[in-house]
Amino acid sequence: MFYKNKLSDRQYEIIKLIAQNYSNKEIANKLYVSESTVKSDIRLIMELLNAYGRVHLALIAYKRKIIKI
Repeated sequence: MFYKNKLSDRQYEIIKLIAQNYSNKEIANKLYVSESTVKSDIRLIMELLNAYGRVHLALIAYKRKIIKI
């Protein structure tokens, strides 16, 4: 759970939405932020979790019990 503590609530929500196959635009609309904010958050999340893509990010988050699917 170390990683979960490093993530903000919005980043945690973004991970859940990525795992549900939402696009950056859909995530931005759902969270009432700009698409560029979502992209920046995703880059930071991927860096924190050492993920190399959206699917890999969702897989890491699931395996480390950051999210439940």
